[in-house]
Amino acid sequence: MLVVHFGGWGNVPLILASEFVPLVSGVERYFQIHGFRTLIASYHRAPADFPDAPDLGVQLAVVTEMFGFHKTRARRFAVLLETLAEKNPDVYFILLGQSNGAIFVDDAIKLLSSRFDRRVAGIVVGMPFWKHASGCENILYLDNDGDDALTTGEVGEIFGTVLQRFYQRMAAAFGFRIREYERIWYLPGHDYEWQRVEPAVTAFLDRLPLKKPKASSVDN
Repeated sequence: MLVVHFGGWGNVPLILASEFVPLVSGVERYFQIHGFRTLIASYHRAPADFPDAPDLGVQLAVVTEMFGFHKTRARRFAVLLETLAEKNPDVYFILLGQSNGAIFVDDAIKLLSSRFDRRVAGIVVGMPFWKHASGCENILYLDNDGDDALTTGEVGEIFGTVLQRFYQRMAAAFGFRIREYERIWYLPGHDYEWQRVEPAVTAFLDRLPLKKPKASSVDN
């Protein structure tokens, strides 16, 4: 099972996460080529209407966990994952995390019992610079060879993106057309093309102690 954890607030539908789809699709193809049946599941860390509609308590919980003040949702997810793993002993779980989702995956895997080490692994891309990676052996950390401004902490690039976001909101309010290259929250190097990360991902997956299951099924 591939469990996808998106960047931002963690509530983006997979079909809209264009910069993350290539990695998810590439990992899925890897397992299909090696004879595994695959299932892709998205884990949303925030409600679909976040941050516009939810109450203040939800807003504070999501934002404070994103910056590492607590791990409430990560612990909750770790418990859920352990339950699924116990009920489905023939299923392997690969957690894919992008940006803030990378922080979540890193925290969640670290919270898992060691008896699941051989059945749970993570691939994270673009982890923000304020998070110190746990360094778990069953997690692959990718940063586009140091070209991702968010992982390296290029303050100038990040501040420029914040200004761009403000400009876009103001332009939209006055009815101006926003050109495609002025994408919201775009950061240089934060897109992870499959061709670029495939060698590292493939090498990582090849090292995992995976055995082709006789039959894969996931209980609800």
